[in-house]
Amino acid sequence: IPDDIRVASFYDSIYLDNYIPSVTSLIFDAGELGAAAACALMRTVEGDTSMDIILDFQMLIRKSTM
Repeated sequence: IPDDIRVASFYDSIYLDNYIPSVTSLIFDAGELGAAAACALMRTVEGDTSMDIILDFQMLIRKSTM
């Protein structure tokens, strides 16, 4: 790594800094993601299947993808 494969994580953690090489990850509000998923589920149950959900996030590029 990173010559053969690249590694990334969906969720950031302080432990990812200590991996060798350090792992690229997304930084996002997990509570906001859960609330959006719950709302989407409720809307789907009610018959509304046409929705776009866009949430804020940051990508923290670390050595595992360089």
